[in-house]
Amino acid sequence: MDVQGSKRYRLGAAGYGRTGQELAERLGVQLRAWDDDRTLPPSITAYPAGTPDEKIASGHVIAKPSGRLVITY
Repeated sequence: MDVQGSKRYRLGAAGYGRTGQELAERLGVQLRAWDDDRTLPPSITAYPAGTPDEKIASGHVIAKPSGRLVITY
């Protein structure tokens, strides 16, 4: 769909593995929060597990055993 010169896309999350459903639900919460106030495009940045807080971007952090996801919008 083309709205005012820009394309729109559907965002979602799928989780796999033992805790995949929980991660997908947590990502979905953030996507819905962004959808309510679309002032900026969403961004998801992945960092290795154990990366100190001071070395990651500010935003909503989802920590997993294998890494840390930072969601900003």
